[in-house]
Amino acid sequence: MNLIINNTSATLIATNPVFVAGQIIHETDVNRYKIADGVSSYINLTYQEWGYEVIEAAGTDTYTGSFNNPLFLSLFEMQRFRVRFVNANTTAATLNINGTGAIAIKKNVTAALITNDITAGGIYELIYDGTNFQIGNFIGEKTGNYLPTLFNTTNVQASTAYKSFYYKHDNQISVWGRVDVDVITTSVQTVLGMTLPIASAFTWAQDLAGGAILISNVSGMNLFGLYADIVNARIIFIGRPVTIGNVAYSFWFSYIII
Repeated sequence: MNLIINNTSATLIATNPVFVAGQIIHETDVNRYKIADGVSSYINLTYQEWGYEVIEAAGTDTYTGSFNNPLFLSLFEMQRFRVRFVNANTTAATLNINGTGAIAIKKNVTAALITNDITAGGIYELIYDGTNFQIGNFIGEKTGNYLPTLFNTTNVQASTAYKSFYYKHDNQISVWGRVDVDVITTSVQTVLGMTLPIASAFTWAQDLAGGAILISNVSGMNLFGLYADIVNARIIFIGRPVTIGNVAYSFWFSYIII
């Protein structure tokens, strides 16, 4: 008895036989298989899910990888791969498995990858949807530089400095830290900005969630508000401080990256 039966899906469906229990029926045109129970006709058997195929992906952006499985002939929908990438991506990326052709890697179903969505040594679950590889549940550590860059705009000395940290969860970035605002003139509109290193999904100035609190031991109303600069993908601090000189604030905000 042959343990593995190889035939096309069209032939198997047309003939609809009952196979011996335990036989593996492999559809060679679509690369899927069923396991016979000795009772049910072929159409009434359910397809089996392949286990994870483990792949080491080399290259940058145009990644390649391979694995050994005698039943693998081509990709099929819902096939899963666990992939470790040697290098981080710098732009939109593709993966070519066993020479079957370069397939685009997408996040959030159809969105192209951006810089550092894939990190060097990172391990990811990729699922083939019939057109693209979708990044599924994250497996390995994912890092990258999402810290904003401080820039001075209105009524602020060049000596203004800051320190910040961030936490990334999926496509949400949370930033917090301290900024020492060195004001030139009191009671004048003062603007300080932070440029985001990764494009945001801002559509309204109010899309930003966050705030800034005075932490220096000074008197008077030294308040700053935060809003999103949707044109330049920046965070803007704006206020009218009543104290000249260096005043320290703690700040925090969250934003969604594209």
